[in-house]
Amino acid sequence: MVVLGERQFRRRFFLVPGPWSLVPTRIGSMLPTIAWDGDDIVMIDQRKLPGREVYVRCRSAQQVARAIKTMVIRGAPAIGVAAAMGLALGLRKSSAGGTQKLAAEFYKLCGLMA
Repeated sequence: MVVLGERQFRRRFFLVPGPWSLVPTRIGSMLPTIAWDGDDIVMIDQRKLPGREVYVRCRSAQQVARAIKTMVIRGAPAIGVAAAMGLALGLRKSSAGGTQKLAAEFYKLCGLMA
């Protein structure tokens, strides 16, 4: 996992002009809890709130599972979204050949997220 400072995160996610942008935008004064950034998942480190705004970048399903287990991300809805995104990330980076191998990898990833 890579930790991003608030300034790095804001520059990355909030300074993209135009309605065509697919990056998250601010909703009022709220920042997104979790978002895709290319092939990575970026989430706010909720352990640091409210004192500091720190973001964690996960580049693998294993890192997402560790972020969930160490309570980087909290709350049932956010944990569910993080787990689903972790599954998608794991399958996206899979090198499994064939449906049966991909299904086996999927179930393994499900166990990792649980």
